[in-house]
Amino acid sequence: MSAVPRPTHIETVLIVEDDDSIRRVAELALSRVGGWRTLVAYDGETALDIARQEQPDIILLDVMLPKLDGPATLWRLRQDSATMAIPVVFMTARIQAHEREHYAKLGALGTIGKPFDPMTLPRQIQTLLHDTEPNAPAEPGLGLGMADLMSVLPRRVHELRSAVLDDLDATNPVRRERAVRLAHQLAGSAGTFGSPELGIIAGRIERSLLNADSVATRNAVDELLTRLHAQPTSH
Repeated sequence: MSAVPRPTHIETVLIVEDDDSIRRVAELALSRVGGWRTLVAYDGETALDIARQEQPDIILLDVMLPKLDGPATLWRLRQDSATMAIPVVFMTARIQAHEREHYAKLGALGTIGKPFDPMTLPRQIQTLLHDTEPNAPAEPGLGLGMADLMSVLPRRVHELRSAVLDDLDATNPVRRERAVRLAHQLAGSAGTFGSPELGIIAGRIERSLLNADSVATRNAVDELLTRLHAQPTSH
């Protein structure tokens, strides 16, 4: 696959992420720390439309998306003459070396792992682009918006617990898919919200669900709740 031109200057970034909290953190980081204009999409199909219309300088694309996932979205972008030259950076909690190589072969400029540090996310993107230093922040830090987002973590944990118990009580492919998705999202977001231990446990829950190991799943969920309640921010 031919190399995609790298922009010399970033003004607009399209963020494609179905997790509301992670999408909002990325938006805050890129707009307030990076000083960039941000566009957001919740799924691959919407991202394709926005990319055609807005022509962003770069696309930050989640790998695990509903309906049209990240790799399929990238493939569609590369088939369209209007979007084929837009650089794409994947974001994923699954970031093994062979997966980086796979995404690069698909045409991605690079991969950023979840959880990510909001304060250094713009710099990570510019490192991939070999660009200059980030623009001056529009506002110092992330402000109250980030503090508000931190409060969603307990809700996400309990939402995952309910989904997992529903799946264990009545095995159903749709329920299993939802539980796996919630576990994957928490695994990628908890560290960003300052709770990497919860993210590690959520990753174990995701793997045990995929392996249909109900005992390991229940044990991990119990541990997740114990760790959540032990955190000062969970009260």
